[in-house]
Amino acid sequence: MGAGLLLSLVLLAEPRWEPAGHAAGVHWYTRAREGVPVHELKATALLEATPAELWAVLTDFEGWVKTMPSTDAAVVVARDGPGRTLLYLRYVLPLIAPRDTLVELTESVEAGRQVLSWKAAPEARDAARPVTAGVVRLRINEGLWQLEPREGGTRTFVTYQLLSAPGGEVPTFFVNRVNTLGVPQTFEALQRAVQARRVVGK
Repeated sequence: MGAGLLLSLVLLAEPRWEPAGHAAGVHWYTRAREGVPVHELKATALLEATPAELWAVLTDFEGWVKTMPSTDAAVVVARDGPGRTLLYLRYVLPLIAPRDTLVELTESVEAGRQVLSWKAAPEARDAARPVTAGVVRLRINEGLWQLEPREGGTRTFVTYQLLSAPGGEVPTFFVNRVNTLGVPQTFEALQRAVQARRVVGK
């Protein structure tokens, strides 16, 4: 079988991204993922910031408490190597118990695009930040931020992907709804964080 045909078959087998909404210049899409009850989310927007400005915000991991909606705690637990970080996050969400997660973050540059990706750390790493009573640990949590320069690098085309299941007895339709409703606020928070850093000269 030729490589081109094999690639075509792989692409056909992947679920298609379906438009799910847009607001304030942000467009988002969802798709099903085999073996996962919730939808995977992708969102894109052209932001009024340089890739370097956005990268500075995204890689200020402990600053996510101020910049990322619903984030109640963000603690760097370990540096696993150049561009690799173990991060603890806790979220306070409406109507359900708090959630937390340990994620393994990877910083990379791919074909001129800056990518910050993450996935939930294996349970073997829980000892680095033990599970707390009354808080549900996320075991399905992966995604990425991708930054592509536009207009000579003065603006940035941003892609955000997220696959996250909250655990516990939370209805799937509620999770899918909350994940999509939070998309515009997440991009707005990122843009505001850039503006705040400009004010203080960072």
